[in-house]
Amino acid sequence: MPVRKQHQYTLYFFVGYLLLTAGVIGKVVYDTASRMIPSTSGISRTLSSKVKILQGCRIVYQQF
Repeated sequence: MPVRKQHQYTLYFFVGYLLLTAGVIGKVVYDTASRMIPSTSGISRTLSSKVKILQGCRIVYQQF
């Protein structure tokens, strides 16, 4: 096979691998970001259930 053709196929392989890598990194970033941002409907429920502060022997509920 001529060197020019080998060079062309090598470039195609490299560009394809680069696009595949960028796609995988983009997917990981997208999945990570979507897991870190909770849905707005669950925020108030989470805050009201998690905001119990023990002070001494009594439980104080805080409303946001």
